Amino acid sequence: MGNPPAAHDVAQVLKHNRTLLYRHIVRRLALAVLHLSVPYVAHLLGYDAALPAFAIPAALFVLIFLTLRLRHGSRLKACEKVPRTYPLQYRTRVPSVWCVLVAA
Repeated sequence: MGNPPAAHDVAQVLKHNRTLLYRHIVRRLALAVLHLSVPYVAHLLGYDAALPAFAIPAALFVLIFLTLRLRHGSRLKACEKVPRTYPLQYRTRVPSVWCVLVAA
């Protein structure tokens, strides 16, 4: 019980989460650009029906949900501040009150 477990490298975990967030942003922006380019490419190919225009609202929905997701991603800054303020410490287990009452 006295041996502390190996602590996680906080900087590495935050870097991994930031990388995942950036990858998510790039993928969603690429998807939105793809949807926005569908009517233009269809027009260049000679397809002048109204069906490709439905890709524009889909792209707008992707961008709206991306902005909603970015609000949650901005919490990474708060997560970076916590280890600077409160460094990681190993603490032994505290016996619960129930165990103490049963043993008495």
